[in-house]
Amino acid sequence: MRIRCIGDETLVSAMRLAGITGRVVAEEQAARDALEEYAIEQSIILVGKATYAWVQRDAERLMSENRDLSIVEIPDLKEGPLEVESDRQILERVLGMRF
Repeated sequence: MRIRCIGDETLVSAMRLAGITGRVVAEEQAARDALEEYAIEQSIILVGKATYAWVQRDAERLMSENRDLSIVEIPDLKEGPLEVESDRQILERVLGMRF
């Protein structure tokens, strides 16, 4: 299983430094095409927050069709200060439950 990244140039370049390949996208259709391509590969797909807004419905559909597929929204590097979630916050967000 591979890890791929979809987002703006800054995000994808930073991920390349960590050995994660990806695709730079600047428009909605390019983001959707990249998502579909990486989903076929059974990749873990990291998607920048701004890009995720374009592909959220597609991401949810693809994950519901394939339980082994992981598509994760990550912060864009241009957004400003990085907010770090606690383990509890991540669980609450992912599971849709409050503890």
